[in-house]
Amino acid sequence: PTSCLLVLAGKPKLGKSLLTLLFAISVGLGKPLWGRNVVQGGVLFISTEDGEVRLKKRIWKMVKDPDKYNPNFHFHVGDCILTDKRVLEALKAKIREIKPKLVVLDPLINLFKGRELNSGEDMNEVLRPLQVIAKETGTAVLVIHHARKSSGDDPIDVVQGSITISGVADGILILKHLRGDSEDK
Repeated sequence: PTSCLLVLAGKPKLGKSLLTLLFAISVGLGKPLWGRNVVQGGVLFISTEDGEVRLKKRIWKMVKDPDKYNPNFHFHVGDCILTDKRVLEALKAKIREIKPKLVVLDPLINLFKGRELNSGEDMNEVLRPLQVIAKETGTAVLVIHHARKSSGDDPIDVVQGSITISGVADGILILKHLRGDSEDK
């Protein structure tokens, strides 16, 4: 979907980062995903946990022949603390410059270091600007997030942190299982 903020939540080691990398490759190459057509476009992939070498290895395994394909990818590996107004403004400027169809931010917890995950105010400080960016630029902003260790009756209860997430995000995807037993598949 375009012009929206989405949150993909799941427990550790389920493959959230791999799944979003698959989404990114599909968009970057304009290749159908799970039998559905995808609009080709640029991708901005921001990883605060994985290194550049690891991401490249994963992409090469997924794409098979990286010399044959040249997706419009832009990567940032390292800190991206969006509660720092300068960093948030730099992100907005980059998105306006490269006009990606998809922006991936991995993971949410690292976007507001030093702030409280359960604080609605702190969560709003990061998520509201991302939602505005998505709507103003027409891009899909996908944020990866961790799930609670315990589950609840309502699927939203699985998402870690402030309930604000469900009020701000245009959609929340809960990942329960992903097939595969290797983190590099």
